[in-house]
This record gives sequence, C-alpha cells and structure tokens, in this order.
Amino acid sequence: MASPATLKCRHKLDSYSLPKQMTSNSLPCRPAAKDDLLFVAVLCFAAGLGAADLGVVAPPVVCAGLATTLAGGGLLLLLKHRRLPCALPLLGAFFLCAGLLYGDPGLEPPRTPCHIARQIHEKQEVSLIGVLARMPTTNGETSTLIVSAKQLIRPAASTPAEGLVRLTMPGPPPGDLMPGDQCIARTTLSPVRPATSPGAFDYRAHLARQGIWIKGWVPAPVFIARILTLQDQDPWQRLRYLPERLRYHLGRFLDQTIEPPNLGVYKAILLGETSEISEAVLENFKATGVMHLLAISGLHMGLLAWCCASAITWLLKRSPRLMLIVQVRKIAALATLLPLTGYALIAGFHTPVIRSLIMVVVFILALVADRQWAVRTNLAIAALLILLVTPEACGAVSFQLSFAAVLSIACAAPYIMSSGQHPAGPDKNQRLLGKIWPWLRAALLVSLAAMAGTLPLMLYHFNRFSPIAPLATLLVEPFLCIWTLLLGLAAGLVLPFSTAAAALLLKAGAWGLVAADLITTKLAALPLASIWLPTPGFWEITWYYLGLASIWFLRNRRLVPWVAATCLLLLSGGPIATMLTASASTGARVSVVDVGDGSAVVMQLPHGRNIVVDCGSRGNDANVGSRLVAPLLWKNRTSRVEQIIVSHPHTDHFNGVDFLLQRFHPKILWVNGTASLDPEYGRLLDLARHLDIEIRVPQSGEVLYTDGATRLQNLAGFHLSGKENQSPNQQSLVLRLEHGQTAFLLPGDIGQAEEEQLVLSGRPLRADVLLAAHHGATSSNSALFLAAVAPSSVIVSGREKDGKNTYGWEKAQPNPITTWRTGRHGTVTFASKDGQAWTARPFLP
Repeated sequence: MASPATLKCRHKLDSYSLPKQMTSNSLPCRPAAKDDLLFVAVLCFAAGLGAADLGVVAPPVVCAGLATTLAGGGLLLLLKHRRLPCALPLLGAFFLCAGLLYGDPGLEPPRTPCHIARQIHEKQEVSLIGVLARMPTTNGETSTLIVSAKQLIRPAASTPAEGLVRLTMPGPPPGDLMPGDQCIARTTLSPVRPATSPGAFDYRAHLARQGIWIKGWVPAPVFIARILTLQDQDPWQRLRYLPERLRYHLGRFLDQTIEPPNLGVYKAILLGETSEISEAVLENFKATGVMHLLAISGLHMGLLAWCCASAITWLLKRSPRLMLIVQVRKIAALATLLPLTGYALIAGFHTPVIRSLIMVVVFILALVADRQWAVRTNLAIAALLILLVTPEACGAVSFQLSFAAVLSIACAAPYIMSSGQHPAGPDKNQRLLGKIWPWLRAALLVSLAAMAGTLPLMLYHFNRFSPIAPLATLLVEPFLCIWTLLLGLAAGLVLPFSTAAAALLLKAGAWGLVAADLITTKLAALPLASIWLPTPGFWEITWYYLGLASIWFLRNRRLVPWVAATCLLLLSGGPIATMLTASASTGARVSVVDVGDGSAVVMQLPHGRNIVVDCGSRGNDANVGSRLVAPLLWKNRTSRVEQIIVSHPHTDHFNGVDFLLQRFHPKILWVNGTASLDPEYGRLLDLARHLDIEIRVPQSGEVLYTDGATRLQNLAGFHLSGKENQSPNQQSLVLRLEHGQTAFLLPGDIGQAEEEQLVLSGRPLRADVLLAAHHGATSSNSALFLAAVAPSSVIVSGREKDGKNTYGWEKAQPNPITTWRTGRHGTVTFASKDGQAWTARPFLP
C-alpha cells in the first residue's frame, strides 16, 4: 500500500498538466492575426537578407528613411488604432528594409587589416602559424584542416594574421595534431575562387558563410608540424576547444571500431561530418530523397532530449520527498539543456543543429514557465537569433531547407493531427493495426508536408527530387534515426567508462546502417526514383508557395480551390512560356564552359535546339558534366539535348559525357571512331548503346546539323586516315558552326601539321570566333592557321598559373587578338541574335 507521502506526491503530479496547446489530445488552431506578427517580421527580415545576399544594394540613406517611415506608420496603426491587419504590410516592409541594410552584399571578407583575406590577394607560398580549429576530415585521398591563422611568415616580413584557412593535404591527417594544438605549415595560399559558370555550385560563398576566405595546399605531411599542444596553453583555450576535442576523440574511436562504408554514415549522424560517406552510398541517399536523415537536426535533438528527460525524471522520482518539494518534470526539462548544448557543440554546431537546439530550448522554457507554445513562433525565434548573429546564413542551403521543412510540417500539423484513426475491429490483429496505423499515417503525412515545403528549393539548388522520398523516409528512419542513432548516442555516453561496451553498442548500431543501405540501394534502382528538372525561376517559386499558403492559411475555405487553381495556372505558365520562347527564337548562343584543363562547349541554336561539343577535364575535375555543364543547361531551362559530339577519346574531352547521356537523352552521339585503350571510353560507348543512343562517325565535310541559316559541319577527316601511330589529338574532329553571316570554329586538339593540311585543303576556315586548338598550346595555333581563320576573338579553354595560360597561349599568339580565357573570365558565352556578329559575355568580370 502506498504511503501518505507517495499519495500526496501523486496527487500533486496529477494536478500538474501541460499547457493545452502542448497536449496530444488538442489540435493546434490556426493562429490569430496577432500571432503572425513575429512570423511575418522574421520572414520579411530574411527576405531582405536574401536580397542583399543576391547582390541587391539599396542606398542606405533612402532605405533607412523608408524603414523609419514604415515603422512609424505600422506602430501607429498597431498601438493607437489596434489595426493589426493594416499594420502587418507596413511592418513587413520595414523589416524587409532592415534586412537589406543588415545584410552583406556580395559576402565581403572582414575589413580588419590583419585579416588573412586582406593580406592574401593571389597565390603565394608562405609559412602559416595557427591553431587547428576543427576536427581534421578526410575523403580517403586528401585531408582537410581548418586552421585559425595567427601569423604569416613571408620572405619579406612576418605579420600577425587572423581568420580561418582551409588547408588541404594528400593522405591522412597528421596523427598527433588535434583541435586546439598550435601548428606551423608550409603552404601555398590563395583566395577561394567564386563560381565560374552559370548554375554551378558557388564554393566561395559556401566557405564564406563558414568564415573561410582563403584556401591552401600542403604538398606533403612533412610540411606541417605541431609546435604547441593544447595542454601547454591557458585554461580558456582548453575550455574553448573541449567540445571539438571530444568530437575528435569520438571520431578516432569510430575509425578504430567501424569499417567503411558504415563509418562515413556513422560520423554523419553522430558528428555531423559527411566527407567520409562513399559516393555510392551518398548517391543512394540522394536518389531516394533521404539525405535529410544524415543531417543532425530536430529528430536527433528530440531523441536526446527525451532520453535525458526520461532518465532524469526516473532518478528524481526515486525520492518522494523531492517530488513534494519541486515539480520533477520542470527540473528534468531544465536539466536536459546542458547535455543538449554539449551535443550541439560536439555535432559541429551547424545551422540545422542550432535551429533544433533553439527550438528545444524555447519549448523547455515555455514548459517551465507554463506558457503557451507554438511551432511557428518557436521557429521564428530560432531563425531570428541565427540571422542576427550570422546574417549570411540566409543564403545557405541548409538554412533554407531546414526551416522550410519544419515550417511546412508545422503548417500541416492541424490536418495531420485531425486525420481519423483506423477503425479497430474485434480481432487482435485489427486492434493492433488500429493502434499502429495512426502513427504510420502521421509519419507519412509529415514526410509529404516536408517534401511539399522544400520541393522548389530542392529543384533550385539541386535540380532533382525523389517522388518516393516519403516512403523511403518511412522505411529508413527507424533503422537510421532510432536504432543506430540511439545506440550511437549510448556508445558516446559509456565511452569514457568502457571502450569495450561502447564498441559493442556501435557495432550493434551498424546493423541499422546495413539495413538502411540495403533499402536505399533497392529503392534507388526503381524507375523514376529520382527526377531531374530545370532550375525553377523566381516567379515559379513564388506562385508555388502562394498556392501552398492558400491551402494552409486562407480562412475563407471557398476561395482555396480558386486561389490554388490560379497559382497552379500561373506556375505552369512559366515552363510553357519557356518552350514557346525557345521554339520561336532565331538567335544562337555558344558557351565555352570553364572546366579547368579540359573542354566543354554548349550550343543553344535557333528553335530551342541544343548541342554539346566535348565535356571533360583532367585531374580532380572529373564529372564536370554533373558539376558544371548540366547545371548550365538546367539554368537555361534546357531538359533535352539533340546531339553530343566527342572530338576525340581523351579524358579531358569526354569524362563528363556519361552524365549528360543519362540526363538529357540525346538522339545522336558523334565520335571520331578511333580506338582507345581507355576503359572509361569503352564504358561510355556501352552506356550510349544501353540507352539506345545512335553512335555515328562523321565523314569529312559532313553536315551534322542544319536548320535554315544555321549549320554545323565537320571539316576534317583526320580520324579516317587509318594511321595507328597517330595521337588521338591528331585525329580530332574539326567543327565549324555557321549562323547567318557569322561562324565559330572548334578545331579540337589538332597540331600544327593538321592545321596546315586544313589550310591547304581549301575548306572554309574563316570564323569570327576561334576556340584555340589544344587549349592554346604552342604546338598548335600556328601563324598560318590563325591567318586563315582570321578571328576577331579567340577563346582559350584551360587553367591559368601566375596569370598565364598553362599551355603557353601567350607564345602561340603572334598578333594582338581579343582573347577570352576560361581560367580568368570563367564561362564565356557568345551570342548572336541577328546572325551578323557574336557578342561575348564573360561570367566573371
């Protein structure tokens, strides 16, 4: 029989209840207008920051004056006349102006003179002294170290420095170098180059949002050494780097315990580090739309909070006297803040982690204060805090997707929670199904809501989405985010006490990774598991979200179908207008894509026809098809390519073509027909046959494409000579594009001997624009050939070193000619609207 103290304690607990909006039996109602104020303010503030991030610059004086006027009018309506619906637009416009003023146009580095970005303006070799700021990472071939600079040592002088530097080195990272240790490195530093092609991933902006403006290359591990350990530094430094040290030691323990490919996924869900995930596993997660499960976010923080709160509550309830004195649930909730903050620091403190932590903290504070709690208000607080501290985060993909997904789930919550339950029958199995079905249905609806809210952003940033993502999430989540994650967190807790027990827990959790990998592999192989689409425009994204908002928020339900149908009509008008405009166009554009040391040319011809000539690059720039050429095509709203031409079987001309074959389904693949010992080229031809793409070898003088005044012709027959001792370069196809009265010549990688043969053959070589032969090499581009072509402009495709083309174009050029270089100007697009002249437009100034 329970004691009187226990009965009294139970009575006290029963009398305590959560606020109504937090109980499971209540449905979140549509927020009143006054609850929208913070949400609208943060949304408009973020829009202003986003506009600033895109380069919109408003005159500060005008913007500040307008903001003051709007704020005054809004506050007058709000405070004196109590007209919130009228005040909301004015206050929203005020916060939009505030975001424009607060943002950082173009993501400029800090202005402090000693910042390393203000000292390194071009590539140079230096000795760098700094502190290892984060856990080193590796992808199997190279390692990355983030160093907080302290001093720059150059031949001329030694200067103090500050700011983060991203160092890359071959092989694994130094084993004795840990976060917080001071080190010295002999490295070649250079500013991070911005995106050089339309639609390409902007790596400079990505690093700038992390506070990194300078990158460096360390040629060998011997060129970096530790000079001071963390133990030799002051207590503040030791405390500052404690979370990163714990993260480092847990990562090392994972290295010793788990084998690839499970190792990379384990590090992703426990430490927020994705660099070690294998390409195959990563592609399966992308194809099935479950990449969000690899990011540490609300589910991770929620599970940890639930586990900690449950454990602390159980411990506190062991004392009936304590239960009489305090409210156990509130004390347990407050006590979870410390482990949650610690885990967020160990997990890397990325944007999704910060967002989740803030939302959990706000929820706990509302619980302790017995206040009402709303997801949208909570989300707005999290976004506002993040944007005030790091306004540049507004342009980050992780920020946009994280908040869009949670906001969509919050908006759809009334519909999810009000959905009817499965009727429970008299049979035991039916009763079990009646209990399980609501959870499965809710989980599926949550995934659908998240996908609906993030779909335009996924297409804008990645040009792909997975229709099976909700199903894949439902199948993978229990294994990855419950089984593996819980055992991984438990392993981290017991690691300081027993490495054997921690290893056992990690290995048991790895079975969940095996199951998740098996499921994603099977699902990724399904037809239409992943759909690729062109980049949506601003108005298409706007109409989509307006239609979605009308479904969720419009109070007059009779208007919902009409508003949604109108938005759908306007949304579909974008692609239709694009197709009609392309079909009616008579102009031509030729884009020479910056692919490093390689070649890729995209021809956009009249009536919406597209042809790609070569697509490849040397060294680490493999698969430029997926990274550079395909994004350019999608950015131009292109979903189909008529022909792809490979001038000759060298990797710097074809190793990105496979991706284009699979995504753009050309009718014809033109090749020069010469044999190649490169197995990758053989696989490319096999892929074309598998996709039922016609493989053809052009004859000398054959017209590959013609449409009115536009014609593409192969001028040479070097590939038909049958000489086995010739280099593939000497057997390149030589293409000439005519558009009206203008011409564009692409001679491939032919040498001076082949150039002379072309001149003597009498073929029409005259062209307004010449793509320099063999990337501008001195072994090509003879004076005789240049005189015969007589171009007004030359475009050189290749890297630059110390301001000069690596193939020596400066020596090959006999006379001053207008020269464009992809290594300096990025992708260069030549446009001709009337067929009379080409107008050059470089991507970089």
